[in-house]
Amino acid sequence: MAWSLANLLVMDAPLMEALAAASIRMLRHLSPQDITNTAWAFATMALSNLPFIDALVKSSIPKISDFLPQNLTNLAWSKAVIMLLNAPLMASLSAAALPLIRDFDSQNLSNTAWSLARLGVLHKPLLNAIASSSIPTLSHLIIQDLANTAWAYAPLEVLNLPLCNAISASARATLASETGSVSAFRFWIGGSPFFQVCPGPS
Repeated sequence: MAWSLANLLVMDAPLMEALAAASIRMLRHLSPQDITNTAWAFATMALSNLPFIDALVKSSIPKISDFLPQNLTNLAWSKAVIMLLNAPLMASLSAAALPLIRDFDSQNLSNTAWSLARLGVLHKPLLNAIASSSIPTLSHLIIQDLANTAWAYAPLEVLNLPLCNAISASARATLASETGSVSAFRFWIGGSPFFQVCPGPS
């Protein structure tokens, strides 16, 4: 029900709080999909019921090996949106994501990298794996998505040269058909380490 309310943009905080209270007793019976749908719903509605979210996190860690790429991405994203860092969860999530990285689509890759950056989680093996898997998909991204991908690595100061060079090359190609996007690209990246190492589009 929480997922349905969030998906329909029905903001009913008292109902969500009631659902949280009722759900705590059932958390150990939830599937990975149920867990991530619930976490996504609370994050989408900007609701941070800390006792419930803490219980939800604790229930997810023993099941993390059963999570699919979309489940892992959505769980990381939901924590990043409300800026709630749980180190054991992110360590478990990062370890589970590594062997599945080839099954992540472009959105899963960029959202996972963004979540790690927003939470300040420096997991270099996962970030490097995301970078390697992202490079073949860059030519299909719009300029804002390219900028978002670059931004995800900048706050953590992870300067992956192959990814940086690929982003710059893709940005130049994309800018040829997107008028005025150079300023947009530079705005999103700002003064990040990206331009200290990689040539930016001009």
